[in-house]
Amino acid sequence: MTDVDPSDVVSASSPAHSAGNWPKADDAGPDAEPGLLRSSAPITAWNLVSRLTGFVRVLAVGAALGTTFLGNTYQSANLASNILFELLAAGVLSSVLVPAFVAHIRTAGRDDADRLAGNVLGMLLAILGPIVVAGMLAGPWIMRGLTITVDDAAVRHAEVDLGAFFLWFFLPQVLLYAVGTVATALNHAENRFVAPASAPVANNIVVTAAMAGYWVVRNGAPSLHLPLSQKLLLALGTTVGVAAMTAVPVVALWRRGLSLRPRWAPRDPELRSMGRQGAWAAGYLGLTQVLLSVTLVLANRVEGGAVAYQIAFTFFLLPYALVGNPIMTALFPRLAADAHAGERIRYADRLSEGLRLLAFFVLPASAILVATARPVLDVLAFGALARGGPLVARTLAAYAVGLIGYAAFQLLTRAFYADGDTRTPTLVNLVVVGLGSVLMVAWWAAADGGDKVVVLGLTHSLVQLAAAGALLLLLARRLPERLHLTRPLVRTAAASAAAGGAAWAATHAISGHTRSHALASLVLAAVCGAMVYAAAQWGAWPTRQTA
Repeated sequence: MTDVDPSDVVSASSPAHSAGNWPKADDAGPDAEPGLLRSSAPITAWNLVSRLTGFVRVLAVGAALGTTFLGNTYQSANLASNILFELLAAGVLSSVLVPAFVAHIRTAGRDDADRLAGNVLGMLLAILGPIVVAGMLAGPWIMRGLTITVDDAAVRHAEVDLGAFFLWFFLPQVLLYAVGTVATALNHAENRFVAPASAPVANNIVVTAAMAGYWVVRNGAPSLHLPLSQKLLLALGTTVGVAAMTAVPVVALWRRGLSLRPRWAPRDPELRSMGRQGAWAAGYLGLTQVLLSVTLVLANRVEGGAVAYQIAFTFFLLPYALVGNPIMTALFPRLAADAHAGERIRYADRLSEGLRLLAFFVLPASAILVATARPVLDVLAFGALARGGPLVARTLAAYAVGLIGYAAFQLLTRAFYADGDTRTPTLVNLVVVGLGSVLMVAWWAAADGGDKVVVLGLTHSLVQLAAAGALLLLLARRLPERLHLTRPLVRTAAASAAAGGAAWAATHAISGHTRSHALASLVLAAVCGAMVYAAAQWGAWPTRQTA
């Protein structure tokens, strides 16, 4: 992939860019804001470390548990805590927490922001605590819902029993997520990104160690019938990992003199205001979890389907984590500042810059990932995962088709939040999730075998592309000028398609079925794809330099 000079892609405070021109830095002098690439670089670096260790963790889970019903049970029970937190609190926090903390820091100081954070945390723990206890008691019923499509009665009974045991350890993670989310937001409000970005590394290390330990002590193939010691190893190892992840941003705050202690202040009027503002965003994330739940229920019908989905989706998220998330993180407060100041042209310029940057990196990554999905899995699959590698590879390719839609949908949602609108993205998501769920079920019913999991990925790609397109059209109608995206996006899409074609041809240039053959094929494909993409974009370089 070609390098992009940060000075060429920074500022949206320059005049509106003409169609087809690449964003250029303004000439505001040394006090000008750093460019998006420069601002997002530390986040990208730590996200890379987090993803690499996350891949090791995912591979360790796959090698230890395999594409088996034990893997399905572990993944389903572990995801229950994530889904519960997303449904109950994450939406509210994602849309209002950082802006509120920033406002308090700027107007009343750090201590006042710390006070508000404590009030928020106290309210969250008071609300989530009883729900977690109720969920732990209702574990068997939760697992019955998650295994509803399993035909074999004996397998389903074993999954329910084991999953209910796991939930006693996994559901309390919701409280840890609450602490970590508030701590992360307070760090971000002070422009401290390293601790939150590096926190997942601690989780990955602990869970990988737990899986390695289970691999050592297990007898024979993975089974749903585990002795208590192995159950505790998997359950406690996973939850201790979440606790370690939570501790990193909390300790970072303590080292800077912020206590983040939960406080009981139910009459704080700002809590009610934040709740009202975040209600629509909570609905947005809740709808996202509906689609995830449909995916899990359908994937669980295929042996190893839930594991194939989880591994494929983790690989799929890497380009977004390295490019999309850092750009969104750096861009969000700038868009919010422009929107609040009424700087609509500047807001439009920044958004255009962000979308172009996103496409510049994400589109070629998507094309090359589709072409190299099989050699990627052939290189990295170990243990029991090796037998399910072809299914995971096809599922990964299906998800990778819609990577740009997923990344753009996330960025455009934050653009609406920055403009004070949490309602429109939720309504769009309501329509898309409804149609997507129907399509997912219908397509799954029409498919056979492992293809039932692959079509889930294709459906996800379609609905994310549709959602991004809808939000872009709706947002463009509010702006005082055009975003001028057509020419650069068409050029980038064409260059990406060429790169994907070159990578696909390279994967077939080396014959053989060993891991070393797959590695050589993968390296050749990546190099060929990058060179073709660089050459195609280099041909447009004069256009980017003249404005």
